Amino acid sequence: MPINLTYGYKWRSRLPKNKRILLYVGSQIERKGLPKLNEAIKILSKRRNDFIMVYHTDNVKNPYHTPIEKLDAPNTVVETDFGRIGLPEVYAKMYFSDFIVHPALTEGFGLPILEALALGKPLVCVNAYGVNEIANPKNSFMVTEVKPSTLKFWNTVTFKIMDYSPEALADKIDEALSSTKEELEAKITAGLETTQKFKNTYQKFTKFLEK
Repeated sequence: MPINLTYGYKWRSRLPKNKRILLYVGSQIERKGLPKLNEAIKILSKRRNDFIMVYHTDNVKNPYHTPIEKLDAPNTVVETDFGRIGLPEVYAKMYFSDFIVHPALTEGFGLPILEALALGKPLVCVNAYGVNEIANPKNSFMVTEVKPSTLKFWNTVTFKIMDYSPEALADKIDEALSSTKEELEAKITAGLETTQKFKNTYQKFTKFLEK
């Protein structure tokens, strides 16, 4: 996983030095759960002011995508360069962040989940399909209060999802931010151990994406 350290230093220097950085990496598609994350950040902002939520996403105007103007919670920065910068730059953003937050209701392979763990970043996520094939309560701060449901896309595809409340996500982010160094290190160590199980799968998947 090549990291553009120069890019990362410059990116981090533009953000407040006295606040911890939460980073989301992914598209605006509805199943990613961005509205729930936005509401969770509103809830969390009433409790504490020591963080910045950064969205590394795009600005697609299609239906079933969350408009970026709706990501209006306090302590929020939206960067619409998803798919416009290289992987070394994306990995730099992840590397220089303090936590990765992935609020997806369902996933396919869950690539950002695996990448976060491989980079040794504390991860906040949901016990959702695809996500829970990689992440678990031992290696992440996982929302486990979930309810099976469905989500229609373009009236042609129906996703199986795990629904949850923004409050539950806010609680998990709060827990992560309040964790001790030892607690974070335990999550990171478990995450790095998990990535070894997916090493070959990751290499094959990323080569497929390069085609």
